[in-house]
Amino acid sequence: MTRDARRGGKIWVRIFPDKPFTVRPTETRMGLGKGSPEYWVFVLKPDRRLSEMSGVSEKQLFP
Repeated sequence: MTRDARRGGKIWVRIFPDKPFTVRPTETRMGLGKGSPEYWVFVLKPDRRLSEMSGVSEKQLFP
């Protein structure tokens, strides 16, 4: 995508990981609250745009 945009186009990434995914350490007892955040995720719903592009003609995208 960046190769097609070259210098004239702009690209926007419309997703941001804003939901923490927690993991409990292995071999721990039940209870004692939730685990620590291990990494962040993004919930992808149907018909959601992941990115946008502007400033690029169709001839540049599909030669």
